[in-house]
Amino acid sequence: MMRKTVLLLTVCMLTGCGQHPEPDPPAVLPVRTVQTGAELTGAAADMLMQSETALQVSMPDALFPETEQRIAAAVQGHVLARTLLDTVTWTRQGNRLHLSAVYTDLPAHVREKKQALSAYAEDWAESTADFPAAVQALLAHDRLCAACCYDADAPDCGSAYGAWMNGRASCAGYAEGYALLLESAGIPVRILAGTVQLPDGRALPHAWNLVYLDGSWYHTDCTWDDTADADGHAMFLCDDAAIADTHAWNPADCPQAAGGVLRYETVVQQMQEAVRQDP
Repeated sequence: MMRKTVLLLTVCMLTGCGQHPEPDPPAVLPVRTVQTGAELTGAAADMLMQSETALQVSMPDALFPETEQRIAAAVQGHVLARTLLDTVTWTRQGNRLHLSAVYTDLPAHVREKKQALSAYAEDWAESTADFPAAVQALLAHDRLCAACCYDADAPDCGSAYGAWMNGRASCAGYAEGYALLLESAGIPVRILAGTVQLPDGRALPHAWNLVYLDGSWYHTDCTWDDTADADGHAMFLCDDAAIADTHAWNPADCPQAAGGVLRYETVVQQMQEAVRQDP
């Protein structure tokens, strides 16, 4: 028997805001049969999106070596799959993979919270659908910075729920909250874990986002922009070089952010043009 564990972003676990209630008795789902890695990722993602605690998967022997990679892809593939998730573990018995998930709250409560987040994100995406993607990225950034305060001790602080529903979040919560809105608008976005260097020289675990706009990847750090004393858009749409003085990350974990023509000022111009064209 093989047993493995996938941990979420280390940043989330270091915030101290995760809760570990006694879980509901495992509700074993019907056996899912998969033949490909993509199908395994989809089965795991369905389980996590629905906040289920257990899943059995029947699959070919050749697919088992991909288990860790495929579960990680399921966790990272959508904010509503990863939010409020503590760990995923799995065991192999014959040709079956047994998945188990533990959440930071009771599964029934997690489902309710995800439903609230989904509705919030859908409403936001609908209200901003007429704007270019870069303008939506700016609107999401400014909305989050206005709605949320940094608090690494608040309930659900490492999640999008803490950011949007409670208005208090750690850097992980800011990153999830930002990704949630961009995902809802169809904008490619990733959550990046690394470190940030403070003015006193300390390097602390940190999370922020990578956003794909107009053919280029950009860094955006809503936590930094919301807590900085200076420019509230200093970390909006930065390339690798612009952010490297304060942020560090493993380049193997993400695509290169070479940047492009977009900057805060150019996106504001796009927004102004869109408003003028609105009948």
